[in-house]
Amino acid sequence: MGTFQSFTNGELDGSQLSTEVARFSLYFVYLAIGMFIFIYAATVIFFLCGENITRRLRLSYLRAVLRQNMAFFDVLGSGTVTTSLTSDVNLVHDALSAKVSMTLTAAATCVTALIIIFVMYWKLALVLAASTVITMTLANSLGTHFAVRYNRHALNAAAQSNAIAEEALQSHKHVAAFGIQQELEYKYAKHLRQARGFSLRARMAVAMTIAVFMGVMYLNSGLSFWQGSRFLVAGEISASSVVTCSMAVLISALTIGKVAPNAQAFVSGISGAGRLLECIRRRSPLDPMDASGEKPQQVEGRIELTRVRLVYPSRPEKFALREVDIVFPAGKTTAVIGASGCGKSSIIGLIERFYTPISGSICKK
Repeated sequence: MGTFQSFTNGELDGSQLSTEVARFSLYFVYLAIGMFIFIYAATVIFFLCGENITRRLRLSYLRAVLRQNMAFFDVLGSGTVTTSLTSDVNLVHDALSAKVSMTLTAAATCVTALIIIFVMYWKLALVLAASTVITMTLANSLGTHFAVRYNRHALNAAAQSNAIAEEALQSHKHVAAFGIQQELEYKYAKHLRQARGFSLRARMAVAMTIAVFMGVMYLNSGLSFWQGSRFLVAGEISASSVVTCSMAVLISALTIGKVAPNAQAFVSGISGAGRLLECIRRRSPLDPMDASGEKPQQVEGRIELTRVRLVYPSRPEKFALREVDIVFPAGKTTAVIGASGCGKSSIIGLIERFYTPISGSICKK
């Protein structure tokens, strides 16, 4: 811009103009080559890192699931584990691979553009940065907060619907025998509607954030030309500096606008990673991989339950066993007889240490 302005003012002739244009064009060629090399390298490296991280995450999640007690699966549901191993890990991989490299590239472009504006003219830079940074930071904070919140609820609802479908298909004989197809269909559709509603809210939050970004981009370009023209009339800045600042603002805003749609991938990745890490951090009260504890040298085989009370995690308001006292002598056959739901399977589950009673003691001698 400054070269063409100098040619218009008669400060440069035609040959000098051609020389300057060729020099600047060569700079753009060098920039294109450098961007190709570095962006290609960044994309490949981030894809490799994303693959390695998600592979370790899968192994850690599966190892943590295998260490959990039975109460963990009562609350979790059978379909949630498979859903997390596939969909949640894929969401994390999508967020960690190309999306991160694009976001870092955009951040570097935006910071560089701000540096250029401050170098060209600091007053115009303060005007543009104040309006841009505050608005975009506020919009991004609010949009990300609501998007992550609703997306986490959507993933939980989808996992519950998958659990219902898997249990119904595995127990199709019982479902047909008791005629509960309509009830299961209603529960499955209810969770799907919840997942759809939360997912739509999350996408609305992302869409609102993108709309604010694009609106600020055009408003900021207009502000740059308007305020820059006032500085130009006052003789504080040249026309080339005004155009440079305006182009820098436009490029930085366009870069942020291109990355803004990736916010949905980051939101989904954060929600999926939160579910996985919550399971990985959980410490089971009955860890099968833990070799610590007392190891009796001789076992007779006598099992005694004293004032045992048990509730299942999925139904904490209802007692499965209440003040149970029973003795299983060694070397004898003991029959536990009762109607369905009286606690026969619960007693076997306690002896096998699938569950832990809330009170009482279980002694094995």
